Formats: sequence, structure tokens, C-alpha cells
Amino acid sequence: MAQRWDYRKLIVWRKSMDVVKEVYTISADFPKHEIYWLTSQIRRSSVSMPANIWEWNEKKSDKEFIRYLEISKWSCVETMIHVQIANELWYLWENAYKTVYDKLQEIRSMLWWFINKLS
Repeated sequence: MAQRWDYRKLIVWRKSMDVVKEVYTISADFPKHEIYWLTSQIRRSSVSMPANIWEWNEKKSDKEFIRYLEISKWSCVETMIHVQIANELWYLWENAYKTVYDKLQEIRSMLWWFINKLS
């Protein structure tokens, strides 16, 4: 039986929730023609990070926990790519890009550490 974690107390979950809020804020200023493309993609990938951290909390084995953490990690990487694209398209100010990107790198590292701890 896997160890139960209160996902709300996990720093990585709280940080990923903070990034979701930041992503929604910064993407609100993307061009309107991006609403169904980049805006939608960056928001969905960011929301997937804390959603998968929460979802694995309901599973029964460490193997399932690891799978959901991996999904969360790949959602983090996807969000990093979308933030990079938005930056290169000049949709983001440099300081907003750097702030969000740095937080995503930290979350990715935390997820990597947590996956290794459970493996």
C-alpha cells in the first residue's frame, strides 16, 4: 500500500497552483487570435500539473503515484515550451517570461525529486 500524502500540503502542488494563476494572468493579454491555440494550450498544460498531483493522491500504489507525477512533470515541460513560444512571439514581457519559466523549472525539479524518492 502506498503512503498517503495530503496534496494540499505538498509544496510542489502549491507552487504549481500559483503558476496556474500566473499563466492565466499573463495569457489574458495574448492576442485574441490565439484564444483557441496558444492561450488554450498554455492554460490546459498548466492546469494539468496540479490536477495530476491531486489525482494520483487517490490511487492505491506507488507505481500509480509515479505515473501521475510523471504526467504532471510532462505537463510542466509542455507549459515551459508554451511560455518560451509566447516569449519568442513577443506576447510576454521579458520579466514575466523569466519569472514563470524559473518557477516551472523549480516545479520540474521538485517533481523529478519526488518521482525518484518514490521509485
